[in-house]
Amino acid sequence: MAPRPDLSWQQLHAHGTWRGTLATAEAAGELRALGLVLPEAVRIATLQATLAAHAGNLSARGQIAGLTAPGIPPGLLAVAPLTVDGGIRFDVASRPFNLNITHPAFTVRAKGEAAGTPEVDADVVVGNVAALLQGIAVHLSGPLRLHARAQRAGGRLQLRVTASGNLDSSLATVHAWLRGPESADIRATYDASGLAFADSTVSNKALSVTASGRLAAPTRQNMPWTVAAKTLVNLADRSLLLPALAGQASIRGAMSGTRAALRM
Repeated sequence: MAPRPDLSWQQLHAHGTWRGTLATAEAAGELRALGLVLPEAVRIATLQATLAAHAGNLSARGQIAGLTAPGIPPGLLAVAPLTVDGGIRFDVASRPFNLNITHPAFTVRAKGEAAGTPEVDADVVVGNVAALLQGIAVHLSGPLRLHARAQRAGGRLQLRVTASGNLDSSLATVHAWLRGPESADIRATYDASGLAFADSTVSNKALSVTASGRLAAPTRQNMPWTVAAKTLVNLADRSLLLPALAGQASIRGAMSGTRAALRM
C-alpha cells in the first residue's frame, strides 16, 4: 500500500488498546511492518515493536532490520538489526525516561527527565569508528566512548560532551598525529543571545587544543553576528610540522569581529 509517493509498505499489522489518561494509562500494542518506505528516502525491511503501559508507566521495545537512509554508511544498519527499548513515567511530574539502542557497531544508553527542568545523560560506545566513518577519507579506526549531558533551564541550554578513544588511521599523514589515547571535553551554552563555548579541550600525546569563544546574536535586525574566540595549541613534537624541527611548541591565537568580516 502507498498512501503517498514517499510512504508505502508491503505488509502492515497494528493493533492495541488504551484506557485512561497518560498518568493512569493501561495499554498494550503491537506493530509489524515489511518493506516500509518513509519520507526522506528511509527504507526498513522489517519493523517489529511492542508497547505496554501500567498506571502511567509506559515501556516500548522494537527491532529494525534492513535500515537504509541518506547519511548512514551503506550496509551499516542493513547487515544486523537495530534494537531499541525504553520507557517513560507519565505518573511522575518530571517524566523520567530511559532509552537504549543496541547494534553490533555501537550502543547508546540514555536517561533523563522530559518535564520540569528537562535534562538527558547519554553514553555512546563504538567498538570501531571505521564502521561509522566509511565515507570519510581520513580512514579512522579504533574504539571511542562518548558521554553527553544536556540540560535546559528556561531559555538556556547547557551541553557538555566528554570523549575518550584510541584512534588510528591507515593514512601516514594522519597516523603521525594520532598518538593516543585521545580525549575531549567540550562545554557549550546556548540561549537567545548566542552560543558560548567555555574552555574546551581536545588532546592526545601529540598535541592538545584548548579553545573558548562566543558567537553572539545581533542586537538589532539586519545586523551581523559577532564572533570572539581564543585558543591555545600545545605541540609535543615540532617535527610533526617539519621533520627538521625538534622540541615542543605552544601557539596562542585570538580573533574577534563580525561573521561578515571573517569570511574568506
